[in-house]
Amino acid sequence: MANAHVNNSADLYERAKAVAWAAVAGSPSTSYSMFDIIDDDDLWQAIFTTAFLSVIPLHATLDGCVQALKGRGVTAGQVAAVQGTPSAGTLVTETDMATARRWLADTLEKDFDHDRRQLMIVDYVLENGWERHPTRLSSLMLAVIETADAALTTKPLLPARGPQGAHL
Repeated sequence: MANAHVNNSADLYERAKAVAWAAVAGSPSTSYSMFDIIDDDDLWQAIFTTAFLSVIPLHATLDGCVQALKGRGVTAGQVAAVQGTPSAGTLVTETDMATARRWLADTLEKDFDHDRRQLMIVDYVLENGWERHPTRLSSLMLAVIETADAALTTKPLLPARGPQGAHL
């Protein structure tokens, strides 16, 4: 996915959401990297060291994955059944994977809206003191992607729906 210019927090949210959706609902060869969202280390550093901005990419990643899973008819039970382990070579932990699984399953089961998903994430990040911790935040983003992708691969594929619900 080509990199887009990010001017503000709304652009950051929309870009991260679109990249997450594409990574989960796109073709099997669609990759996911922080650099697919923004390819500027200095800008990532600025985002992750600003408490207000730091959770935006994580929230958007969750939202994009939820849309992709809903678009393919994946259920909360299918997400909860994912037994994925962190990819080798990443700093993603088993706890990150369990957190991602819980966030995705809870959101699908309880049909959390945008605000409820944001509060769930912010509460968790603040509780752990990670609001300015790039490694933990980016690891959670990757865990959400990996969990959503694993849930999708256990579900027979339906036609993909784009981030706004249109068939692709």
